[in-house]
Amino acid sequence: MPKASKAKFYAVSIGKQGPKIYTTWEECKANTSRYPGAKHKSFYTRQEADEWLGISQFEPPQC
Repeated sequence: MPKASKAKFYAVSIGKQGPKIYTTWEECKANTSRYPGAKHKSFYTRQEADEWLGISQFEPPQC
């Protein structure tokens, strides 16, 4: 019986479309493949991906 796959989030810090989080490897690969210096990493939670990219969900409002 095959293992159930867990959802993953693919964080790209350097890629064709700039910093972004993808939910499929195909999207991530399309935006990092053949891009010089591309950096990406997979995570099991959106929060981990956000933290790796340095994104805070609760940024204080700027005055």
